[in-house]
Amino acid sequence: MSEDRAAADTEVHVTYDIAITPRLVWAIVAPYFREKFMEQVKALLPVSIFLFVFQLAVLRQGIGHAAAITAGLMAVVLGLMFFIEGIRLGVMPLGENIGATLPAKAGLAVILGVAVKTAESHRTRLMEKLDIHSVAGLVRYAVRHGVIQP
Repeated sequence: MSEDRAAADTEVHVTYDIAITPRLVWAIVAPYFREKFMEQVKALLPVSIFLFVFQLAVLRQGIGHAAAITAGLMAVVLGLMFFIEGIRLGVMPLGENIGATLPAKAGLAVILGVAVKTAESHRTRLMEKLDIHSVAGLVRYAVRHGVIQP
């Protein structure tokens, strides 16, 4: 018993001698970076091909400054890649947090009250524009014009 207690009381230190080099960092980050980069290339490729074909076939002009255009497209791909990642990491959790806490904090009545007030103001403007003086008249108009089914 005393041997088990002595073994439990001793601390064990484990150390690793791994140098963090740029090559190691790249080996870890590259697959993720490549995946995100290719997502944006796939998104931008159809638009780019369309514009090149349009310029060649319709405008009948060569592609001037091709190196600058290619560099610009690569900058767009990188920018989109970081932008989308920023949205995913920064804005989406914020929106999810607001969506989860707003009904509890503000109450469903407040949220629905805002929606009802918005709908009522739109209905009032619509009735004014159509020169309709009652909600029943608005419903009849909507049925006659196929907006809603009776």
